[in-house]
Amino acid sequence: MQSIRDLAALEGPLGRAGFWLGSLLVALVVLALKHLPEDLLPFGADVPAFAESLAILPWSLLAARRAIDRGRSPLYGMLMVVGIVLLGLAGRVFPEEGYGLASLALWLVALVDLGLLPGKPGPAAAGVAPAAPAAKPVR
Repeated sequence: MQSIRDLAALEGPLGRAGFWLGSLLVALVVLALKHLPEDLLPFGADVPAFAESLAILPWSLLAARRAIDRGRSPLYGMLMVVGIVLLGLAGRVFPEEGYGLASLALWLVALVDLGLLPGKPGPAAAGVAPAAPAAKPVR
């Protein structure tokens, strides 16, 4: 079972179970933040937009680590999350422009690629640290 410390690590691969557990924790925090009274936020900020904006960083880190496990660049996972959140926010501001649909399409791609497909087998697989090269003694 993944520990909170494993989920909070900033590097290395992350398997499907850890990805889903971390995503669930972030989603619960976002859900709790969305139910904050509006008078607690500065300048009359939009509570759902505020909560989703705060979720960009932890979800990006989870997606980046999961992308590593899938054999992709960490930037791939981070850009997926940033695109999903920003397109979703733009969809609220400009509902007739189709940004919400683009966000949904990108979310479905991320769901399949990062959430459902297995990790790449080999030394970069989740839970297996890359082996350090053996040091040869100097003679």
